[in-house]
Amino acid sequence: GTGLTTAFANSSFEVLAGVGVFAALGFMAVQQSVAVDEVATSGIGLAFVAFPAIINEMAFGPIFGVLFFGSLTIAGFTSLFSLLEVVVSAVKDKLNLPRKTVAIGIGTFMALLSLGLFSTTSGLMALDIMDKFTNNIGIVAIALIAVVILDWILRRIDEFSLHINAVSSFKVGTLWRIFVVNVTTLVLGFTLAQELISLIQEPYGGYTTTQIAIYGWAVLALIGINALAFSLVPWRGNLPLNGPPGSDFGVDPEVHRELHAPRKYNGDHRVGVDKHTTEEGTIR
Repeated sequence: GTGLTTAFANSSFEVLAGVGVFAALGFMAVQQSVAVDEVATSGIGLAFVAFPAIINEMAFGPIFGVLFFGSLTIAGFTSLFSLLEVVVSAVKDKLNLPRKTVAIGIGTFMALLSLGLFSTTSGLMALDIMDKFTNNIGIVAIALIAVVILDWILRRIDEFSLHINAVSSFKVGTLWRIFVVNVTTLVLGFTLAQELISLIQEPYGGYTTTQIAIYGWAVLALIGINALAFSLVPWRGNLPLNGPPGSDFGVDPEVHRELHAPRKYNGDHRVGVDKHTTEEGTIR
């Protein structure tokens, strides 16, 4: 239930924000007496060029400006936490290191890298290209690869659904598998293909081929190489996961059956298959 709440809350906010963006761009187009596509932009240009211009034209512009950029700052911090947690958890589990040590080490390294790269005169250009390629190509490609490997290669989507049912209050079944295996694969594949064709046919943002090759394609290749190299590093902790997870993705089938076996109630006393209780409902 918590995962669904998070997903729907996030998606709902994004849809609402999208409606607000189109309304703001339409307002700007009317103010300038031009077509919407002449003021429309995306990414960094939308946040730091188009929106400031729109806010400047609005009534109570300073108030809206503070609210907008305050919200943008909070969104940036929360996104940073979620992105950093993925890397920190992976390194912590693989190398058996303290979370604090890993978080400080990775955070310091990325901060120095960002200061050295994005604080230069070409920093905005590098950030724009890297943001475009990692979000529109990298994340979509990784999600597609994960789905293909999980079902089409390992054939373990059923075990994964058992794991979800064992640990989640929301149960999944045939409809979930159809969406994950078929719908998600088709949508991600189509999205990735369209984005690749668009980037190949026309250089993104009017940047040169060299700039796109260095900050776009080369960065994607470096991410892939680092991910592959890290997967080959042996586990150093108490997590003997040197291959695919075991049956039911870490949930013992016997435990799974016990969790979902029907329970009988006899007055105030529970009678059933729970091996942790007696007929009187007391703990053994």
